[in-house]
Amino acid sequence: MPSWLKPCFGGLGVGIIGTAVLWFSGTNNAGVFGTGYEDLSSALKGSLALKILLILFVGKFLASIFAFSMGGSGGLFGPVLCIGGMLGGIVGAVFNNYISLDQSFVGAAALLGMGAFFAAVIRCPLTSVLIPFEMTLNYSLILPLMVGNMIAYYLAARWRTVPIYNALLLQDKVTLKKMPSFQGAQDWKNLPVSTIMNHDPFSAFSNLTIGENLEYLKQHPHHAYPVRDENRLLVNVITHHELEDLEEHGDELLGERLVEHDLVTMTPNTSIREAARILVIKDKEQAPVVSAKNPQRIVGFLTLRDIARQQNAIEEQIGE
Repeated sequence: MPSWLKPCFGGLGVGIIGTAVLWFSGTNNAGVFGTGYEDLSSALKGSLALKILLILFVGKFLASIFAFSMGGSGGLFGPVLCIGGMLGGIVGAVFNNYISLDQSFVGAAALLGMGAFFAAVIRCPLTSVLIPFEMTLNYSLILPLMVGNMIAYYLAARWRTVPIYNALLLQDKVTLKKMPSFQGAQDWKNLPVSTIMNHDPFSAFSNLTIGENLEYLKQHPHHAYPVRDENRLLVNVITHHELEDLEEHGDELLGERLVEHDLVTMTPNTSIREAARILVIKDKEQAPVVSAKNPQRIVGFLTLRDIARQQNAIEEQIGE
């Protein structure tokens, strides 16, 4: 789909979802058309029924995906607060139906859900405590809010090392060379290889002749190259030295002369520590980084030099 057409489909999707939410909820509020703060305020007061909370939660969640993924306007900050509040309100309403608690419990649960969801997604545990407090000026919920936020933050960090904002940068092929400075220099080995790998490596092609590959790659000499087929899928890895040794067979296709190697690959989420261990054990200086869903689709290339370069950058940083 052309990039200029995506916002059109995103707007259409948000329009359909928003209209459906207004139709099924029967409310006069904006629903998903806007920040959602009006509905969130009602949820914090405990004045929304379970059905309305469910409709608003599903609608806002899907609409945010359409708007953000299609390149439309909007971000994550406001939707995260709204979605978290609705999710907490749902939990509170379910408990209230079975245990018959005070209606204010639903509002308190919405507040806790908003803070915990915000802490898990945005990874700002202190900010996620201050924002709900500023919205309600309720001191009595500070302690449970802090406990809930810390649990949510811990679980999110354990299950997904890279926060969503940093993951979006990596998806846009922004190499976060300075990322360890935000997480502490001692943690850099736990970062995924996607933070330091080459996202656009020069490749040799099995459907081209050896001479054509040499002519193309001599302008960008490297120690080794991933070898791809005519569909740009990964076939193997070849070093520049091996390619030069085949120069006398320059008119033959590289695929016909390609020597079988013990191909070592890794995924973008493999930690730098684990990648270094694999390369050392397998006695390799480099490895293609492939998609976790398709082991033949190459998304990057990692070398021991990349790891050494990152280590030197950290040592210089600590020295400063």
